[in-house]
Amino acid sequence: MLSVMMKGSGYERGKAHGQALKTQIHKAYQELCAPIDLPPAQKTWHINDFLEKLHKSFPDMVREIEGIATGSDLAVNQIGELVLWEELKAIASQVSKESSCTAIAFTHTPDGPVVGKTSDIEHFQQPYYVLEYIEPDTGYPLLSMGKVGSTKTEIGINHEGLCVATGSLLPCDDGEAGIERMTLARIVLQVASNVDEAIALISCFNLIRLGLYFLLVDASGKACVVEKGIAHQGFRFPDHNGIIFATNFYMAPAMRKYIDRSAFYYQNALERYVTLLNIASSSLPQEGLKGMQKVLRDHSFTGPICAHFEQLGLCSLFAYIVLPEERKMMIADGYPCQVTFQEFGF
Repeated sequence: MLSVMMKGSGYERGKAHGQALKTQIHKAYQELCAPIDLPPAQKTWHINDFLEKLHKSFPDMVREIEGIATGSDLAVNQIGELVLWEELKAIASQVSKESSCTAIAFTHTPDGPVVGKTSDIEHFQQPYYVLEYIEPDTGYPLLSMGKVGSTKTEIGINHEGLCVATGSLLPCDDGEAGIERMTLARIVLQVASNVDEAIALISCFNLIRLGLYFLLVDASGKACVVEKGIAHQGFRFPDHNGIIFATNFYMAPAMRKYIDRSAFYYQNALERYVTLLNIASSSLPQEGLKGMQKVLRDHSFTGPICAHFEQLGLCSLFAYIVLPEERKMMIADGYPCQVTFQEFGF
């Protein structure tokens, strides 16, 4: 697993990222961006639109993108394209297999709140995941599982104990394009200190073409899932036992009409949701950390949480457990049923 330390201003953070991961960034750009079938002018328009909107609200993040470009010897627009590669593929109506992840939280356990998540991805994406230690000159220090050459966060925790875990959604709503979805997750960790602040921030912005769920849990045990489309969103909160989870379809009443059932992972997402319903009524949530490890290694016949569906590009090649009270993240670098979780913290 790759890792990088990023400190200082946006530009300084980005330059450190670009220099440390230059070889991987060039490989990622060639592998992920070359197949995007969009006319160059259209592609450039979408990238510039994203960068301009990001600059209006978070200029520090644009400076980070510029720093990545400098450090890796690529153009700013090439890094912008690497940030948006999944969105651009979807805009081009190409088959898009964005990450199809499972996330679950037990908010009342002997170990405090416990968050679990898988990254269900294709094998070619695995080398481009990177654990980032980020100390911004303004905002909160954070640990982020990101992607090389980008400002994305798939899961992370900040120094205040706020955890954000994400998963892809394919929406069919319309609206003006906004901020790239996992860049918004990264911004939340840098700016927000708790679930309420995170909800307020997420609610201010549209996304670009693809949706995302944000599972938010803070050190106090407060939790929420924000299901977000391009311009609409809905909220779900833990059940009476303090359990909340999400797979890759909309469940919030406000969002159900925006489900795009053509998503390649739709049936599998339904099956994983049923598995999580069964887990929620079992004794595993009372086991805290140990129970979450068992969840992430689940091999139910239908809807297994630890996915090995190579033909679908649904492989749990990373798994994570976050302990917000302790400000720790544990990572399984590989199928969680086959490897141990390594602990990382501040």
